[in-house]
Amino acid sequence: MRKVLKLFKKYLGKNKLMSVCTQGEKEPWCAIVFFAFDDNFNFIFASKKDTIHAKNIIKNKNVSLSIYQDWGRPWKLKGAQIKGVAKVLREESKEYLKFYNIFKKRYKWIEKFPDHKIFIVKPKEIWWTNHALFKTIERQRIL
Repeated sequence: MRKVLKLFKKYLGKNKLMSVCTQGEKEPWCAIVFFAFDDNFNFIFASKKDTIHAKNIIKNKNVSLSIYQDWGRPWKLKGAQIKGVAKVLREESKEYLKFYNIFKKRYKWIEKFPDHKIFIVKPKEIWWTNHALFKTIERQRIL
């Protein structure tokens, strides 16, 4: 499993966008965001607090994430589905600076957006589709 997680980390490093899916009072909502991640596969993104997905997270912390890329040709599909718990970090919290710096290392432009808050998603489950690696079209649970 260590090898698979190492390859998954490499896959994440090659991708920058993910879909964050939240649940509102009446309807689900998905948004595309830039993401970063740490060694524990905590997913980090920045967003304004007045967006639909941010408001939904404040009311319901359960989210789903999706990361995928153009597969180009058969048996090259790669994608990830993650179920996790999200929260917006308070700037005065101990963990804020840690996660902000991880995000900033990948996206220097965040300094120009002081109105954006930092969110983290701690995964409960990670499923990975990788046709070439797993030799199947079925996704595999890796966490």
